[in-house]
Amino acid sequence: WHRLKGVTERYSIISGTGSIEVGNLAPQTVSTGDVVIIPPMCRQRIRNTGAENLLFYAICTPRFTSEVYELLGNLQQD
Repeated sequence: WHRLKGVTERYSIISGTGSIEVGNLAPQTVSTGDVVIIPPMCRQRIRNTGAENLLFYAICTPRFTSEVYELLGNLQQD
């Protein structure tokens, strides 16, 4: 789990399939062509669930810097 402080993030899936978890929402399957919007300070994680590599663009507004990244470790879904 991680989150970004003050940054909205969008994942644009280029190829492959995966599972995305955002906040307290149930995991969702993502695949080529999907876009996921992640609000600031919202915990998130994504993982590959397919046989090929999961490739995606992470588009951040404002621009990503290492100072906004917060690793949350292994938080359990509450």
